[in-house]
Amino acid sequence: MYLKITKKKIKEGIGMYAKIVESYWDKETNTPRQKLIMNLGVVKSEKDIQRFKKILESMKKGVTHVDFNKIEIYNVKEYGVTYTTNKLLEKYKIDEILQRALSDNKAKFDIYGVIKALTINRLVRPSSELSALDWICEDYSEDLNIYGNQVYRALDYLIPKKDIIEKEIFQSLKDTLKLNTEFAHYDLTSTYFEGCKCSIAFYGYSRDHRKDRKQVVIGLVMIDGIPIHHEVYKGNTVDKSTLEGMIKNVKEKFGLREIVIVADRGIITEDNLNLLENQEYQYILGVQRRNNKIPEEHLIKEIESEDKHFAKEVHKEIIKKEEREFTRRYILCLDNQTKKERLENLKIIKKDKEKKLNELQKKYKASWKSKKGKKMTKESLINQAFKLLGKNKRLFHVELAEDGFKYTFNEKNYEYEEKIAGKFLLVTNTNKSPEKVMKVYKELQTVENAFDESKNFLYVRPIFHWREHRVRAHIFVCYLSFLIESIIEKFSKESARMTIRELKRIKMSKLIAGNNSREVLTRITQEQRDIFKEIKIPGPIIF
Repeated sequence: MYLKITKKKIKEGIGMYAKIVESYWDKETNTPRQKLIMNLGVVKSEKDIQRFKKILESMKKGVTHVDFNKIEIYNVKEYGVTYTTNKLLEKYKIDEILQRALSDNKAKFDIYGVIKALTINRLVRPSSELSALDWICEDYSEDLNIYGNQVYRALDYLIPKKDIIEKEIFQSLKDTLKLNTEFAHYDLTSTYFEGCKCSIAFYGYSRDHRKDRKQVVIGLVMIDGIPIHHEVYKGNTVDKSTLEGMIKNVKEKFGLREIVIVADRGIITEDNLNLLENQEYQYILGVQRRNNKIPEEHLIKEIESEDKHFAKEVHKEIIKKEEREFTRRYILCLDNQTKKERLENLKIIKKDKEKKLNELQKKYKASWKSKKGKKMTKESLINQAFKLLGKNKRLFHVELAEDGFKYTFNEKNYEYEEKIAGKFLLVTNTNKSPEKVMKVYKELQTVENAFDESKNFLYVRPIFHWREHRVRAHIFVCYLSFLIESIIEKFSKESARMTIRELKRIKMSKLIAGNNSREVLTRITQEQRDIFKEIKIPGPIIF
């Protein structure tokens, strides 16, 4: 094997080209011949010749060099999120928990492998289970030999193991992440269906603003920013009715008794307060802002501060039950930024709704003056007026009149909205300072935002399954994805969504040049290295 330089006439004069060849004896022609090993390209200077000689020497030592013109790229697949998820599952022993729980069956395929792939799919490219199968076959960087029906069958094995999986994951994360178990944030959301006949799908209060779709309600318990438990309820379940079951799970499954329950105002009822107090749980709960004597009495109280957030105790009551006494403290909180925005928005709402009501009145009169088209009925008129006002009905009084409808602006309700702008009322039986109570409750808003973002990001909705256990399993997979997202969020400087978007840029490809092949990764950027450092896992090795 040696370096061969050839010369060829070109327009600019004489061009020189280098290649590595190997001599051999051709037995058929009984003559010496040369076999081309590699084209090295144009020789432009003495430096090129020296470089080509080094390539020749390294090849003699067994180093493989390839001709870039002959390289073919195959199977470009997602790698960054898959690698990160695998490392996090391994680091926090979640993979062991899932494998142990999902291997106790007679299935002849890798159930854990399918559930893990579906979990990663929801982080990378959320889709239906059928579409996820295409992703697994075409874009997933791990070998998983499955066919369509096995994706659905894998879901069937998941729900019977839900309680033990959640319990063991919590114990593992409690130890490895050193979770602060002082507070448990409880939140609910809903997600709708597309054309399903599921036995737990009902019409109910839709947080997705899709009253035309049946839905299920999902309850979520988070501790220290990490989801530890979820429950799926019928679509017509009222928020306040779920608290007792949640407390039972927190107590029995997770053994958490010394904990403060933090929940939004949809949970609060006298029965729920009694439930928490009788079971000796501490709580911080939001109080409804309207249609209740206590909040209406205290929300209008003056509370001024130059601080962005401010809180003070405004009321305390002693509740006597048989031979026991319970203290409830009411904390009035102020968010100055929200107050400013709300006051400005109230002025805009007043002006905008009055303008639109006047336009609707003119439209009604015009329909009766015109000889063409269908006349607008008074019933349709009043329905459109209420729809136009939406959540602001309390600011206007609308009634039918001879020439259509008439409305008056409700000054009393408007003044109340001005007084409560930026304020919210909390009730607690803890002895924590007002500032601490407010801070803990505002963390619930962070949980709500994360839940909503995750629901949008992971595309929990819409659900296409109709069998109840598969609906629950689909949501469980989304929960597992949310768990991974929450761990990333806990350590990343950016949001989990931004972090995952960056990780998705890491791809794995198979390069083929002649008889040689190699799996390689895209270049790991400094930003990606920083991510791995933040979430405390080693970066991937470039093959």
